[in-house]
Amino acid sequence: AGANPLVTPRGQVLSLHLLGLTCMEFRQFTESALGDELLPRLLGAQRAQALTVRSLLQNYGRRAFLMALRCLPSLRLCAPPVPITALVVALRRTAPALLPVLALVPRCPRNSSWPMQLIVASVCLVLFAIIVGVTVQEWRSMPRSRLRRLSLLLPRITSRKRQWLGHVLVLAARVADARTRVCLGTNVVHRVGARWLARLVLRTPVEVLNY
Repeated sequence: AGANPLVTPRGQVLSLHLLGLTCMEFRQFTESALGDELLPRLLGAQRAQALTVRSLLQNYGRRAFLMALRCLPSLRLCAPPVPITALVVALRRTAPALLPVLALVPRCPRNSSWPMQLIVASVCLVLFAIIVGVTVQEWRSMPRSRLRRLSLLLPRITSRKRQWLGHVLVLAARVADARTRVCLGTNVVHRVGARWLARLVLRTPVEVLNY
């Protein structure tokens, strides 16, 4: 009797993929069936009401905005260089064609005929050339702002949302810089005023002070 195909490594991988697809279908069916009642059924009505976007903005919006303004200068340092960002974006764009080839190339037997090996090598070279071309194209169109480059690395959102998020981050960074300059200017004015008042007091005659 032949071995069970589900026991083999390939069968186990396919079983896990099937289980993942089944769970995803059940999740989508549950979300579409319950709708807005999903969170109240899972967490309770009171806690679900506290986790709405409006409630979170009312309670933590101001604090989160101020914390984001403080973290923006450090967030700029997290942006990778332009070549790395261009390569990541190019790999994301070519992933639908790249990943199946990478999965099939190890399955190609080593003792196969030379036409098969030539075909595999040609496909790999074509994919490599496509990746290089897309990387160069993305490099040329890459924005100079680090925050806008950082928004390009976010997955599972559309390109328009990435551009919108990049502009929002740049605007918030400018607000944070202006706020920092205003605070620094206020501190400088206070220090200058304190020094001027101290000099005025030291230069004032003792008789006037006693009066």
